[in-house]
Amino acid sequence: TRAVLGSTSYLNRLRSLNGESISYERVGSFDSLVSEMPVDGYEIIGSDGEILGVLYLSPYHQRNSEKAPAGLNLALATNITEQQNVE
Repeated sequence: TRAVLGSTSYLNRLRSLNGESISYERVGSFDSLVSEMPVDGYEIIGSDGEILGVLYLSPYHQRNSEKAPAGLNLALATNITEQQNVE
């Protein structure tokens, strides 16, 4: 993602496969074998309160990803900030 604001924007666009909003909670910053910079971990929580998993994001990229993790969908960018952060 592009900066912490980009991570927030990306996470806010995540939806369950049936279109429901999810919630998330940051669980920390972690070293990674695939990135020289630390990655941030976010617990992903369904609308029923079920923990769906942990998503690790690197806020050091030029843009936000337009790919959704397996089992989730990504809503369209709805404001200018979100649109500027995606490719």
